[in-house]
Amino acid sequence: MALGEIEGASKSLKKSLSEIEDFLQGNKIAPATALRAELHEKLEKFAIYWYRRGFRRGHRESNKQLVRGKVPETLKCDAAREFFTTSKRTVPLKSALK
Repeated sequence: MALGEIEGASKSLKKSLSEIEDFLQGNKIAPATALRAELHEKLEKFAIYWYRRGFRRGHRESNKQLVRGKVPETLKCDAAREFFTTSKRTVPLKSALK
């Protein structure tokens, strides 16, 4: 790989990191850490955030679509799932209808 190609790849990586940081709402990725581990951690947090939102949305939609019976006002559970990494993580979930 020529020097120009290496510099171009470095600029491309820096641009990608900046875009990811912007996407993660300004949470900076520390340059001293291992990049892959840092990215996995940020993406796992992001996946958990959306998983929780989906749980709450499902609760509200179930309540809205119910014809007979009753959906509990508060749902709580602990879900074990793989979020981006290969290890399972238990996430406490809670949803309350307003």
